[in-house]
Amino acid sequence: MHSGFGALRSACPMNIEADLAATGALIWRDKPAVRADVERIVSMWSELLAEHKGPMLFGDFSIADAFFAPVCMRLKSYALPVPADITAYIQRLSALPGVKAWIDDALAENDFRDFEEPYRIKR
Repeated sequence: MHSGFGALRSACPMNIEADLAATGALIWRDKPAVRADVERIVSMWSELLAEHKGPMLFGDFSIADAFFAPVCMRLKSYALPVPADITAYIQRLSALPGVKAWIDDALAENDFRDFEEPYRIKR
């Protein structure tokens, strides 16, 4: 994720806490490069889930799932449209103990910069 899917990373900064569905709808409408990144992700993940029979990309949890956790958070926070099998994968990944702890820690964070998160008034 550090060097791939540049359009998704640029247009959709990761924010586990926020509901950015309205922003995501505008991004989806106006950013064809984001749509292309998501199409590529969906294609890749769907093939891996089908080939390895899930529940994770390569069957059991692997480094690939950890690597793509930030992508899952972006897809979820911005409510970008993905097929049901990808939504289910995101839910399974989010429920894993380590990922859930990461999410819970992010939600417990109280520090923020108002100029970076204008939609967030206070915690």
